[in-house]
Amino acid sequence: MGCMEFFTTDLDGVTRMVPGPVERRRILATVEEAEGEDYPEVYLTSSTGIVLGYRRGGILTWEEGGEVLRTMAGIHPNQAAEAWTLLAGSNLEALRGLPWKAVD
Repeated sequence: MGCMEFFTTDLDGVTRMVPGPVERRRILATVEEAEGEDYPEVYLTSSTGIVLGYRRGGILTWEEGGEVLRTMAGIHPNQAAEAWTLLAGSNLEALRGLPWKAVD
């Protein structure tokens, strides 16, 4: 599995191209530390068009084409980092195998 192009977007809207695992974990950790944000959320966007968002309260979202298709709740930042690593590493089969709930 090769690495695909991807970028992250942090709480301030700052984009980082192909950040490493330590930087991705730092970005995810900021969600729970954020004060005063109505909907603090960070994203990893891949060249496949899949966007994984992580927001306060441990919610992980899977978006494609601007629509949220799947979610997971009760997710620790470390679990979100694992999902981001799967997407960053093009491991879509393993990513799809996580316990997602389809959005109706």
